[in-house]
Amino acid sequence: MEIMTDWLIVNAPNDQFDYKNEPLQYILSSARIKLRHILTGMHLHSHEVRPDVEVSGYGMPGFVADGNDDWIVEIEHGHKKDK
Repeated sequence: MEIMTDWLIVNAPNDQFDYKNEPLQYILSSARIKLRHILTGMHLHSHEVRPDVEVSGYGMPGFVADGNDDWIVEIEHGHKKDK
């Protein structure tokens, strides 16, 4: 059995963005995003468990997420022509 592991990257402040009809928006360093599992609609969610960080799928379609669903993008070595 194959499990679908595709994720939709959404803008955390506006996760209701109409990605099917709106123009493509690039992800920039320091952007706040959510990762939504396409098959289940759950967000990748972090739990602070010392000394490590635990992650899981959390929520359901229409669920209002919390701050532990937000991830910050850090781009260390982009293409030299990128902004």
